[in-house]
Amino acid sequence: MTTISKLMSGGGTFSKIRKQTPTVKILALVSLLSSATRYPVWIVLTLLLSSVYHTPFLIIGVIFFLSSAISFPFNILAGRIMDRIGRRTLSLIIPILISITYFLLFYTAYRELQLIYIIIETVASTTLLSVQNVLINAITTDMSIDQERLSAFSLIRVAANAGVGIGLVIAGVMSLISPYVFFIVPVIASIFEFYIFYRFVPESLNRVLEKLNTIKKKFTVHRDRLLVAVSIFMAISMLFADQFEMPTLPLYLETYRHITEFYITLIYGVNALVVILLQFRLNSIGERFGYIKSFSVGMLLYAFSFLGFAATGNLVLLAGNTAMLTVGECLCNPFLSVTISRISPANKRGEYFGFSSSLIGTIFPLGPLVGTIFLTYLFNPQILMWALFFAINASLAIISLVARKSIKSRERQLGNLSHS
Repeated sequence: MTTISKLMSGGGTFSKIRKQTPTVKILALVSLLSSATRYPVWIVLTLLLSSVYHTPFLIIGVIFFLSSAISFPFNILAGRIMDRIGRRTLSLIIPILISITYFLLFYTAYRELQLIYIIIETVASTTLLSVQNVLINAITTDMSIDQERLSAFSLIRVAANAGVGIGLVIAGVMSLISPYVFFIVPVIASIFEFYIFYRFVPESLNRVLEKLNTIKKKFTVHRDRLLVAVSIFMAISMLFADQFEMPTLPLYLETYRHITEFYITLIYGVNALVVILLQFRLNSIGERFGYIKSFSVGMLLYAFSFLGFAATGNLVLLAGNTAMLTVGECLCNPFLSVTISRISPANKRGEYFGFSSSLIGTIFPLGPLVGTIFLTYLFNPQILMWALFFAINASLAIISLVARKSIKSRERQLGNLSHS
């Protein structure tokens, strides 16, 4: 059996899950619950803004962009707070605030109050969810050893993907009753999250404070060029690689390939299924060859899959192409999940995750705008757009290998020795 075959055989997948600390497993449960109850809300909210409030598409895009951009300072502030007073306090406060915000969103939508209230509540909920994501990343890093950190982040990602699938099914059923009902679901789920954090997630900051004496160089977030460069690189790679998960691809398939909504949904179902089945198996390749090299290969698969979307409208080929893209996504995930944790000092993980999340959250939301402008105005025939996406993703694959030396140097400074 070849090396690749051994890695892809999946041996050790469940043992990797069992090796995770109880806290990491609980955080995976929180991610599943959060995705299942909150992910469909943005879809319902988008349709609400369009059909009830008659908001132009461009304004809807601006609302979601501002929601992410405004979270920038709050993520950094929350990161500093959790690095100073610990993770537990915020982990208990955030779910309560999320529950209140979603209840207000439900009340405003149900009563069809002024649009400004919808905007304020959307910004508030997006900011709180972003802060909670920073918090979960920091706790996951604290509670996992270096050798198992990739598996820890992957477990949380797989749980979140499973939650998305569950949530879409639940949302579909509830839409038969009333679309407003689903705004209540995250209200209840957030209260349950509060109980989970209170009962099962201990303070994790104390575990990392003992490492401080081993770090000789002092790092400042805003002056850390590597952090800024890596965060911008991540944001740009997500901006173009994730066009698959933006309006660009569905609009292209429906308008230019004449594929119905039902089959487009099935194509996206292939994506979720491959993540659930192969993420841990593909992690083995990342661990064997290094997560930066794995990212480079993943970006190349993204690039070639975009050419595939341009070349065919055959459903079977599109499904296979989506599977290839998802393998690329799974290979890229270790870099996107683990890099910030490995270049951040132990006592500043919250602040580093907060800064990175905010910077990514400011650039990444431009994706839908970029994709739809390219698709609508700039490229005819549209195959030229996919060719551009191919060139950008292939270039990012090469750039990642160039950045490998700087990342490994930082890891050595912090004592985070790994095969990257």
